[in-house]
Amino acid sequence: MKITIDDRSAAWFKDEFTIASGQGIHLFGKVYGKTTIHDGFSVGVELAPLTNVRDRLQQDDLVLFTENEDDWFFADHDLSIKFNADLQEPEYFFAE
Repeated sequence: MKITIDDRSAAWFKDEFTIASGQGIHLFGKVYGKTTIHDGFSVGVELAPLTNVRDRLQQDDLVLFTENEDDWFFADHDLSIKFNADLQEPEYFFAE
């Protein structure tokens, strides 16, 4: 899986989370919601230590990652994170 993020979304994560060395933003499947590939699940985000890393994107001092246990949610798809100006937060888009 490839993770991409636009600059405004990266800035949003940096503003919302205080990220220490050895930590990143863990992306995972969360119950409730909907994505283009899953009904009943949405993308969850949490500040977490970089353990069991499956996929990783590092942009300057921001690290976004999935863990091996997240394979069921992200398998065979790329994730693109783009800022939604109306909602003032990132949105998550999947592509095969």
